[in-house]
Amino acid sequence: MDYLNDFDQQLQLMAKRLPELEQKARTLKEIVKRHRNVNDERIQLNTFGWMILWIPVRDALHKRIDKEKKLEKAKDALEKLDAEVDSITADKNKVEEEKAAAIAEIEELSGPTSSVAAQVTEKKQQVRVAFQRFKQAESQARDKNNEVRCRAQEMVTVRKQLDKLLESGPSQTKDAAQKIQEDIERNEQEMLAASNGAEVAEEEVRRLQLSEQQFQGKLAKIRGDVDHWQREIRFREEKLRAEKRSAQSGAAKFGEKMPDLQALIASETRFARKPVGPLGQYVKVRDEKWALAVELAIKPETLGAFACDNFKDSALLRQLVGRCRWSGRTPAIIVSKFKDTPYNTSAHEPPTQFETVLRQIEVSDPVVYNTLIDQTKIESILLINSDQEARTLMQSNPPPNAAKGFTLSGAEVFASGRGKQYRFYANQHSAQQAQYLRAGGGRDSSRELHGEIAEFKRLLQEQRPQIDQIEKQLQVATRELRAASDQLRRANDNLPRIERDGRDLKRQLDKLLAQASSNNTEILREEFSKLQLLHDEAVKAAKEAKKAADEGETAFEEAQEEEKMAEQKLTAAKKRIEPFHAQLTKFEADLATLESQLQVNIAKRTKVDQIRQRFDEEVGALQAQHDQCYEQAINSEMPVPDGWTVPPDLDALPDTQETTDRYTQLEQRLLAAQQALGDPMEDKNKYDEAVARYRDNKLVHKQLHKIHQQLMSRLKHREEKYRLVRSSMSLRLKLSFMRLMNMRQFGGKIDYMKERQPIDAADGLFCCRAVIVAAVLGNVTMYSVVVFSVLAAVVSGAARANQQATSGGQSVLYGDLPAELHVGVDEVGGGNYSYYSINAAGYVTILLDSLKGDADLYVSSRRKEPRFALDSHEYHSTTCGIDRVDIGHLVPRPLYVAVYGHPSNEVTRYRLLVLAIQVTEKEKLEYAEAPDVPDELIREIGLLEDDGETTNNFGEILLKLLRFLVELAVEILL
Repeated sequence: MDYLNDFDQQLQLMAKRLPELEQKARTLKEIVKRHRNVNDERIQLNTFGWMILWIPVRDALHKRIDKEKKLEKAKDALEKLDAEVDSITADKNKVEEEKAAAIAEIEELSGPTSSVAAQVTEKKQQVRVAFQRFKQAESQARDKNNEVRCRAQEMVTVRKQLDKLLESGPSQTKDAAQKIQEDIERNEQEMLAASNGAEVAEEEVRRLQLSEQQFQGKLAKIRGDVDHWQREIRFREEKLRAEKRSAQSGAAKFGEKMPDLQALIASETRFARKPVGPLGQYVKVRDEKWALAVELAIKPETLGAFACDNFKDSALLRQLVGRCRWSGRTPAIIVSKFKDTPYNTSAHEPPTQFETVLRQIEVSDPVVYNTLIDQTKIESILLINSDQEARTLMQSNPPPNAAKGFTLSGAEVFASGRGKQYRFYANQHSAQQAQYLRAGGGRDSSRELHGEIAEFKRLLQEQRPQIDQIEKQLQVATRELRAASDQLRRANDNLPRIERDGRDLKRQLDKLLAQASSNNTEILREEFSKLQLLHDEAVKAAKEAKKAADEGETAFEEAQEEEKMAEQKLTAAKKRIEPFHAQLTKFEADLATLESQLQVNIAKRTKVDQIRQRFDEEVGALQAQHDQCYEQAINSEMPVPDGWTVPPDLDALPDTQETTDRYTQLEQRLLAAQQALGDPMEDKNKYDEAVARYRDNKLVHKQLHKIHQQLMSRLKHREEKYRLVRSSMSLRLKLSFMRLMNMRQFGGKIDYMKERQPIDAADGLFCCRAVIVAAVLGNVTMYSVVVFSVLAAVVSGAARANQQATSGGQSVLYGDLPAELHVGVDEVGGGNYSYYSINAAGYVTILLDSLKGDADLYVSSRRKEPRFALDSHEYHSTTCGIDRVDIGHLVPRPLYVAVYGHPSNEVTRYRLLVLAIQVTEKEKLEYAEAPDVPDELIREIGLLEDDGETTNNFGEILLKLLRFLVELAVEILL
C-alpha cells in the first residue's frame, strides 16, 4: 500500500508537470512550424525570383510571336491587295481595250459620217445656189414675158397704123393683111393660153409632189413604228425563251454551259476549297422593283463570276471552263481568301433611312457576301426612286458614305464632294429589265411577256388599215402627179408649134408688106420688122428664161432630194455612232472608277507595306530582346527550383503582374517574419533542438510499440489466470474502458467517437498510471514514460472533441482549437480529374492517400478547375506516396481541389482527408501558421477498412493491455 501511495504521489507530480511539458511541446512545434513556413516561403520566393528571371524571355517570345502573326496578316493583306491591284489593273486594261475598240469603231464610222456631213453641207449649198438660180431664172422669165407683152403691144400699135395704111391701099391687100392679123392675134391668144396652162400645170405638179412627200413621210413614220414593234416582239420572244431555260435550271440563265461547269466543279477533287459561283445564284432581291437597279449596281459580269480561295484553284477552274467549250464571253474569276464570317460594314454604310444595295439583297453564302463587298462596295450604293430625286440628293447634299446611286429606271448617279464631281448617266434602254435577279421562270413573268407580245401584235394590226389608207392616198397622188406632169409636158410641147405658127404668120405679113411701095408702108414695115425681131428675141429669151427656170427648179428639187437622202444617211450614221458614244461614256466612267479604286488600293498597299516593314523591324528588335533576356537567364547563377528545367517550359510560367505581386508580397512577409522571429541563429538552434526532440518522440513511439508487443505476449499467458478479476472492476474503470474502446489502434490511428462524449482528465491519469505500471514491470525508462504521457494527453485532448468517424465532416478539437474533419474515398480515371471545393475558414491540411494506383493533388484559390499546369494552381503535391498540402488562414476561400489520376493506371482509388482548424482573432494577426499535425495521425483519422481486410481493433488491444495491468494491480493489492 505504501508503494501504491508513493506511486500516486509520483503520478500527481507528473500530472502537475504535464501542462508545462505540453506547453513546451506546443512551443517547439510552433517554432518548428514557423521556421518550416519561412523556409518554404523562401523556397517559393526563390522560385518566383527564378520565374521572374525567365518571364521577360517568355514575354519577349510571345510578343515576337504576336508580331509575327500580325506580320503574316500584313503579308496576307499585302498579297490580297496585290491581287486586287492586279485584278483592277487587268480590268482597267480590258476597259481601255474596249474603249480603244469603241474609239476605233467611232472613227471608222465617223469617216463616212464626216463625208456624209460634208455631202449634206455641199448639197445644202447646191440647193441654195440652185434655188437662187431658179429665182433668177424665174425673175428673168417674168421680165422676158413682160418684154414680150410690151413688144406685142407695140406690134398692135404698128398693126393699127398698118391697117390705116391698108385702108387707103387696094382692098385685096387689105383683106389679106386683116386675115393675117386675125391669125396672128389667134396665135398670140393660143400662145398666152398655152403659157398660162403650163404655169397652172407646173403649180399643180409642185402641189402634188409636196403631197406625195407628205404621204411618204407618214408612211415612213408608220413603218418605223412597225419595225420598232416587231423588234420589241422579237426581244420579248427571246426573253420568253430565256425564261423557259431559267425555269429548267437556275444556273442556265448565267450561260448555257453553266450547269455543266457546276457539275465538273462538284466532281473535281483537286480544289483546296470548292469555288463558289455564279455569284448571282446566291443573291436574292427583297423587292422585285429594285431588280434592275441592283443588277446594274453589282454588274452582270460580276453576277456571273466565280470566287476562288487561291490562284491554284482559279487556274484549275479555268481549265474546267475550257473543257466546257464555252461560247461567248467566259465567266470572270475573282481570287480572294475565303472567310466564313460576313464583314461588319456598319461603319461604312449610309444612315438607315436610305435604301442601299446591301440592305435590299439577301446573300445566302458569306463568301459571296464578302466578295460583293470587296468588288463593288454595295454597302455604299444607294437605291433611289426617281431620276429627279437622285439629281437633287446626290448633287446638293449627298448622304455620308454614299459613293453613288441607281434609280428604278436604271440611271446611274455619282455623288459630289471630297474631290469627286457630280455625274448623272441616264439609262439609254428605257424598256431594259433585269436578266439575272428577277424572279424569272415563273408563271407571272411568262404571262406578262405573252401579254406584252399580244399588245404589240394588236398595235401592228391596228396600224395595218392606216398603212393601207396612206398607201392608197399615195397611189392617187402619184397618178394625179403623173397626169399633171403629162399636161405640163403637152403644154410645153404646144408652145413651139404655136411659136412656129406665129413666125409663119409674121413671114406672110412681111411678104404682104413687102408688096407695098409707099414710103410710109416701108417705114411701117421696117418698124414692124424691128418690132417683130424684138418680139422674136423676147419670145426666145422668154423661152430660154423659162427653160432656165425649169432647169433651176429641177436642179433645186434634185438638190433637195439629195439633201434629204444625205440627211437620212447622216441620221443613220449618227444612230450607229450613238451606242458607241454611250459605250465610250460608260467606259470613261468605268475607267475613272477603276482608276480611283486603283489609287485607293495602291495607297492601301503602300500603307500595308509600311506596316509590314515596321513589323519586320519590331520582330527583329523583339528577337534581339529575347536573345538578350535568354542569355541573361541562362547565364544567371540563381539555383534552379525543384521540378523545373533549364530552359523551362515558357508556357507554364504564370502571369507577369501576378508573379511580381506575389514576389513582392512574399518579400514583405519574409521581412516581417524575420523581424518577428528575432535572431536567426537562436531560432535556428531552437529549430534544430525541436527537430531532434521530434525525432526522439518518434523513437519513443517505436519503443512503446515494442512494449506493446511484449505486453501482448504476456497477456496471452495470463489471460486465464486473471479472468475472475474483470468482474470486480469498479464502475469508473468500466466507464474508462468503454470510452477508450472506441479508439482504434494504439500508435496514432484515431477514429473519432460516434457520440460526442468527452474524456475527462481522470481517464488520462488512468492511462498514465497504466503506462507507468507497465514501465515498472517492463523496464521502460522514465523519459519514455513522460513522452508517452504527453502523447496520451494529446490523444485524450483530440478524443474529447471527436464526433463521428464517417466520410462526412465532424467537429473536433485540436488542442484548444476547434476543428472540422472531412474524410472520403473515391475513384478517378487515368488522365482525368475529380474536383472538390472547401469553404471552411482557418488553417487547412489536405491529405491524399492513394489506395490503388497513383493520385496527385492540386489546389487553387483562383481557378475552379485547377490542373497540373503551373499557372492553373498555387499548391500541389505529386509524390508517389501520401500527398499533403498545408494552407494558411490568409488564403481566400473557397479553395478548389483537384485529384488527378495518373495515366499509368486505368482507375485510381484514393482517400481524401481534409482537416480545417479554426483560429482566434489574436492568431489571425500573428504570422504563425496551423499547428503541426503528424501525417500518420491525420492519415489514420477516419480510416475506413477495405472490403475483405481486418485490422486489430484499438479497443481490443487496449482492453487486453488494461486487463493485464488491472490484473497486475489486483495481484499487488491482494
